[in-house]
Amino acid sequence: VFDKNTVKEKIPFRFTKHDIEAENIYFKADQLQAVKIKSIASRNANITIDGFQVLALGKSSTKDVFSVSTDQIKILNNKSRYIGQNLDIKLDGIEVNNPSVQITSATKNKKKTQKATTPPSFTAHIGFIRVNNGKVLQKKQNVEKLAIGKLDVKVDKVFSNTELFKKDIPFKTEKNYVNAKNIRLDAGKYYYLKVAEIKTTGKNTDISEFNYLPKYSRAGFSKVIAKESDLYTIKVKKINIKDHNTQLGKNSSIDLSKISIDGLHCNIYHDLAPPDDIAVRYLFSKKLRDVKIPLFIKEISIKNSDLEYEEDAEKSNIPGKLTFNNFQALITNVNNAKIKGRPTIINTDASFDFYGKAETKVNWKFDVKDLADKFTIKGDVQKLSADNVNLFVRPYLNITLDGNIDYLKFDYYGSQEGIAGKFYFKYNDMYVNFLNKKGNERKFLNTIANWFVKNESKGEPGHVVIDKKREPERSFFSMLWQGIMEGLKKYLI
Repeated sequence: VFDKNTVKEKIPFRFTKHDIEAENIYFKADQLQAVKIKSIASRNANITIDGFQVLALGKSSTKDVFSVSTDQIKILNNKSRYIGQNLDIKLDGIEVNNPSVQITSATKNKKKTQKATTPPSFTAHIGFIRVNNGKVLQKKQNVEKLAIGKLDVKVDKVFSNTELFKKDIPFKTEKNYVNAKNIRLDAGKYYYLKVAEIKTTGKNTDISEFNYLPKYSRAGFSKVIAKESDLYTIKVKKINIKDHNTQLGKNSSIDLSKISIDGLHCNIYHDLAPPDDIAVRYLFSKKLRDVKIPLFIKEISIKNSDLEYEEDAEKSNIPGKLTFNNFQALITNVNNAKIKGRPTIINTDASFDFYGKAETKVNWKFDVKDLADKFTIKGDVQKLSADNVNLFVRPYLNITLDGNIDYLKFDYYGSQEGIAGKFYFKYNDMYVNFLNKKGNERKFLNTIANWFVKNESKGEPGHVVIDKKREPERSFFSMLWQGIMEGLKKYLI
């Protein structure tokens, strides 16, 4: 139909049926990219595109270059048309089968200059979008930065229009599902990330076999760092994330109901051989306040987990090692005091078996909005063996212990200035062995010292009071550890 009414529209005619085919299509988009299509068939309301490719014609230091290939793209029941000057896009769905996307990233960051553009007047309703069996690979200077072995995307009821198109997220959807498998991500200079699978609907996310791994061995890491630094190895079997009201875009915020972590294994290794890092270490409340994006997580639960901390010194007799087995924790109200009306006090209740045997409970509490970074922390360690205690008192205090330990308790408070409070230590048949630099016993000093060590402690309410000034370049956990060592010193030395 071609008449006085149709000539007023963008396409000045109408038709009811059509059958169009084209083969071997090629056009050059610019100096770096071209498009190649094996065939297009448009039959009435359905369009099938076979062998769609985006070709990389070269490399650029300032612009990402793409290589894309798909077996087939289907556009189903296309009822799109112009209504006056407005494009009304109506599709039952879009299917993209076996897409492979390779990105060669620019080596230099070029400042983006956004030109003010007015999008054409349109409305879009798309019943669904499906991406089946996709693959993604990103490289920079021939180094893999991101790889996704298998990607499936399902999005239902996609809507957009001219006004939405101007926003950070230019569309709305009713239902989403993304499944990504075999993910590898370059996580910076020292680490990489491997994830077996991520499944998400937006409101609920499941992550399987999350691994944050070092690129270097322990010896190799110590050679490439300029100053003392921890080396992390983190493996998690399962993570579940439940969203509450997270916002993306210009006014982004992270607002989660719960993060559940099941089967965490975390090893932290610290080599004392590299030069000291004398930079100020801030406490967690300060670190959270410095997070720019508003953050609130109502609850984080950790179960079936194990933590290890190892510290090695080139000239020490034996490395210090701490193990926390069967670790369980509940952390509530994780925040950065940037979402109004939400609690700002973070409470942590943790339980674990210290060195696999000693039942331990810890409560730690602090208020993120407190600029003095005040905190309280209480701990109760039951039936700790002397052999286990020696693993950390030997490298720190240069002593070993013989005897039986009923419990070790602390009730501490502190701030960015230091840590103080009560320390309890109940034992019996205790003998202290002082060591020389070579790790041998100093027999005469041992004899004299043990005259002053009570063979049996009475326990509560007997305690010692500690007050330890913080070294600003040491972490919160280092300060806590020094507080515990200070308590042991007062009992034993």
